[in-house]
Order: sequence, then C-alpha cells, then structure tokens
Amino acid sequence: MSIKEITEDRWDQIVQLEAAAYSDIAPESKETLRSKWLASPDLCFVFEQEQAVVAYLLAHSWHSIAPPNLFEPLAETSEGKYLFIHDLVVATSHAGLGLGRMMVQHLFNQTSVRMFESALLVAVQHSQTFWAKQGFSPAPEQTLSDAYGPGAVLMHRPLAAL
Repeated sequence: MSIKEITEDRWDQIVQLEAAAYSDIAPESKETLRSKWLASPDLCFVFEQEQAVVAYLLAHSWHSIAPPNLFEPLAETSEGKYLFIHDLVVATSHAGLGLGRMMVQHLFNQTSVRMFESALLVAVQHSQTFWAKQGFSPAPEQTLSDAYGPGAVLMHRPLAAL
C-alpha cells in the first residue's frame, strides 16, 4: 500500500470511489474532478493497494475564502494564497485504517504547500470532527451553496506553522 501521484489511468477508479462515497450530494463529473488535478498535480494523490485506488485526495491553489462552485471545472484564474482541499475519499472497505489522516499529512508534507497562507475546505456529510482532528476549525461565517449538502461547514487551518 502506498500514496502515489495520480495518473491518467486512475480516473475511472477515482470516479467510482466518489460515486460510492456521497449520499448527501451528487457526484461531480470526471471533467470537474480532473480540472483540480490539472491545476495542481503535485497536490493530488491516490492511495493504492494491489494496484487498486482505495483513497484519493484532490487539492489546489485558490484565490478566495469563498469555496469554488461544485460541479464546475476549475477556472484558469483560480491561483491564490489558499490551499483548497477539494475532496478526500477513502473506500468504505478501508475506513478506520487511518488512510484519510495519512493522505492529509502527506499533503502537508509537500514543499509546495508552504507557499500558502492557510488551507480551506468544506466539510460535508458530518466530516467536521475528522477535519477538526487534522487541525481545521470552522471559518468565519460564510454562506455555502446548497450544492454542498445539509450541514456543510467551511473550515480553515493556518499553514504558517508547518
């Protein structure tokens, strides 16, 4: 088992994991997910076991405290001072093994992360507790699109201390 860079041949497995993971929100298209990877390939990873993707993390540079719109490919003008964690999915067959924590730690160990002021994400489907354990806290009041699902919370983590 290991964390690896995403390659083109892994996208069908990533899309399958995404579809299985979300019940409160609709899955995004392959094109939309790939746009995050194309914008910041060094910030996107898969975790493989026996050549099968069992987890993935997609992150990218972002220009605003307001999160990107779901279901829309990332615009070319999205570069900014924030690291936005777009998606972290672990297969249910591998839940509870610490893969999510390992993926987040791997992301924060990347040299390129040091150029960002802080990390942002939208915690969905009751994942706020997991993200709090990774050093995130609720961001100042922010209106989120209904597309993020009920109970979604914008969260942030300063990165200066990394």
